[in-house]
Amino acid sequence: MNKNLALISPHSVFRKVNQLFLDKQHEYASRFILSSCEQWLSAEMCGLINDKYHELSNGRFFCYNEDVKRDITFYVCDEHDSPEVKGHIEVKLIYPLHASKRKSSINGLINKVSRCNKSEYPVEGWFFLVWNNYYEDRYSASDFFSIIKNEIQELSSREHQRMNSAPFVMPEMVDFCDSEIKWRGRKISIKVKAIPLTFFSA
Repeated sequence: MNKNLALISPHSVFRKVNQLFLDKQHEYASRFILSSCEQWLSAEMCGLINDKYHELSNGRFFCYNEDVKRDITFYVCDEHDSPEVKGHIEVKLIYPLHASKRKSSINGLINKVSRCNKSEYPVEGWFFLVWNNYYEDRYSASDFFSIIKNEIQELSSREHQRMNSAPFVMPEMVDFCDSEIKWRGRKISIKVKAIPLTFFSA
């Protein structure tokens, strides 16, 4: 296998997707108030990844959504080889729902990722925190992001300590979208931040 391909990890792809998504954030903003957004986001990220890495890898690194029971699966192949799985991504959108439903969604993704801690392929969970003006009566944007980040950190740290004696390091929360759209006669602010999470150890 090409050495350059071997260096590609789910987290390095996350950083690249973040850059690519920000370039189109105003085009994408309106999708975050529509239904089936999680499926759309997974498919759209696959398109961004495949377009970018086709150039970088000569077509030998690619991904596909809803494959092998994962939201996104990465593959690598040499010119004459069959594709091999490189890693998996599970995607979860978190909204300002009631705390119990919200924590259930967070725990659901954490459990999926932690079960694969020592699997053959790394599995990352990509949390996307979605806020717009319609949630202002519950949370301001800054309060929402702070609360969810703390909840993810608390629940992830608890799971990490169950498997590992080393301290849990909370991944950085990054901006994915900060835009405005016109909706039902008014301007709506759309803000999306993301946190990548893994417990993987080889």
